[in-house]
Amino acid sequence: MQRHIIIVAGGKGLRMGSDIPKQFLPVGGKPLLMRTIERFHTFDSEMPITLVLPQQHHDYWQELCHKYRFDIPHTVVHGGEERFFSVKNALVHIPDGVVVGIHDGVRPFASHDTIEQAFAEAENNGCAVPALPSSDSVRIADGDTSAPFDRRRVFLVQTPQCFRSEIIKEAYRADYNPLFTDDASVVETVLKKEIRITPGNRENIKITTQFDLELANLIYKNGDCHNKGQYLEQQNNQNRQTDKKILPYSETANAMGICSLAFFWFLGFIFAILGIIFAIKAKKTYAANPSMYISSRKASSGLITSIIGLSIGLFFTIAMASNF
Repeated sequence: MQRHIIIVAGGKGLRMGSDIPKQFLPVGGKPLLMRTIERFHTFDSEMPITLVLPQQHHDYWQELCHKYRFDIPHTVVHGGEERFFSVKNALVHIPDGVVVGIHDGVRPFASHDTIEQAFAEAENNGCAVPALPSSDSVRIADGDTSAPFDRRRVFLVQTPQCFRSEIIKEAYRADYNPLFTDDASVVETVLKKEIRITPGNRENIKITTQFDLELANLIYKNGDCHNKGQYLEQQNNQNRQTDKKILPYSETANAMGICSLAFFWFLGFIFAILGIIFAIKAKKTYAANPSMYISSRKASSGLITSIIGLSIGLFFTIAMASNF
């Protein structure tokens, strides 16, 4: 089944204490919302992306896209006063017979595994949400008192929450209810559908406070571990492609280097032979007529030439051997 993603970004940033809505604050030098969109685009570059923004933020978003040269294709629709109405507006643009994920715009670190498993489970069983088991002890409050609760039954829900399009569209035909906390609660309350849980990832935090933003920048700087393996695999693939381009040149350079060394080695060898021959002839001439100073000088020159030639040959012989 074809997959679609709705990214909801209607926050005002009140808890962030910023004049700029939280979805536009920078993570790794780029607006947070762009990081979120990039994550789904790298997961599946063919998957249609629908972005929900408050109408008053549309122009600002266009300015940011131009400033950062952000060209990932996406459709922008108007948000509503509540998340329920924002999602309802976006579902109008989703065709029937597909699987649709609904994701918080301020969760930029959903791993590809988290995304894939939620979509696959929804395709097979209709509804799925990623979640993590609670690692903390849990207590249920009752007025001024509380009681322990088995944390093995507690899961912390994340997004993308994924549904077959006919199910989520039918659920959102209902009237708004303040008890709707997320998309799964709408489906569960209105249609009594079973919601399957798939594994989430720890880095998939929802950025709502200044501390969350600082943590997000730290995660981005160090690379979230769930996607680091995929990143390294992509880098290795790129390196292999680069190696294929460089290899012919490298082989040519090596061949030229070996030929050059061989030439100079041969040149040194010739010098050595000529020097030896020259020295022998000069020695014979000097032996026949010791008074001939010129012959002595020739012998010395021949000997020096021989030594130079042998040195050149020896140097390039060592250079050739080290090259292999």
